Amino acid sequence: MLVADLVRMVAEGRVEDRAPMRGWQLLFGLGLGLAAYLLASVLGLGVPNVVDLTPGPRENLLNDAFDIDLYPEVHNSDRMINVPMVASVGYFGLLMLLCRWWKLAECTRHRRIGIWSVVGCMLWAFLLSLVWWYPQPTAAVLACMIAVSTQAASRWVPPSRRIEMARRI
Repeated sequence: MLVADLVRMVAEGRVEDRAPMRGWQLLFGLGLGLAAYLLASVLGLGVPNVVDLTPGPRENLLNDAFDIDLYPEVHNSDRMINVPMVASVGYFGLLMLLCRWWKLAECTRHRRIGIWSVVGCMLWAFLLSLVWWYPQPTAAVLACMIAVSTQAASRWVPPSRRIEMARRI
């Protein structure tokens, strides 16, 4: 019971609690990015190196504005790019911070899986990759998968049932 109460207290969608929720999401995103990096390292995974279609790790607004090299450990081969830890941890942390994930998990949302919510998450993922490098389209696909699975796994009460429940009270 204690864990469920703690999760409910942290994740409840109240207007006055948005800053703490975003802080928890940032911490979760940093952990998710670290887990993604470690899993990719253990399994020896990389992302496809499509030089003509996707910008490289040093082609983003952050590197252009400050002329710093955040990604010295990127190993390019003819076919694969190994995503560095700073790119993975920072990208997922910022993605979880920017999107309003609690709105996707509310039981009072209008649709079970909202297409525009998923498109919004994908747009944030793409815009964030312009500032903080993460390979595209991998970033947008991951954001889409997280958004759809969050909505599919969350409890949902259809609007007709909410009206019926309100009448009973």
